[in-house]
Amino acid sequence: MKIQRRTDYLVRILQPTKAEQVLNAAIERALARLTPEEGQAVVDVRAELGAL
Repeated sequence: MKIQRRTDYLVRILQPTKAEQVLNAAIERALARLTPEEGQAVVDVRAELGAL
């Protein structure tokens, strides 16, 4: 039972909140409006940040 409660807790906290979902959707809409060059710049920055 203890393991199930911990599993339920982890599943709940790892799911994005409503605010995160709204923010991610807004980011995706903004990214969709970028030119290919701007989009590549975003990809490059994300790769650099991921390497940190």
